[in-house]
Amino acid sequence: MCLVDDQNQTNASFFVHLVKSLGADDYLAPISMLLVDRITAKASRSGSSTAQMMELPLGVAAAFDVDTRLEVVFEVIAEVSRLVDDVTRGDSAAFLANP
Repeated sequence: MCLVDDQNQTNASFFVHLVKSLGADDYLAPISMLLVDRITAKASRSGSSTAQMMELPLGVAAAFDVDTRLEVVFEVIAEVSRLVDDVTRGDSAAFLANP
């Protein structure tokens, strides 16, 4: 279990550094959404607990201030809303295809 925790910490540190380098205002939300997408797909294939696997995106987000995290929540909600609208209209555009 310690090895997994160390690996998650290493991965979180990498993604925190990446987001800080690129700019949290522009890249924390998209990177968080991509991590969640990757993790939920992996959890569904392996039967692992999604809650346990969410430690990585939550650890990355925790490295930033509350205002930045709140902005990420708003951006995620907007993206989910856009995806729901696309599905209800029958659009077949790929994820993140529309600006």
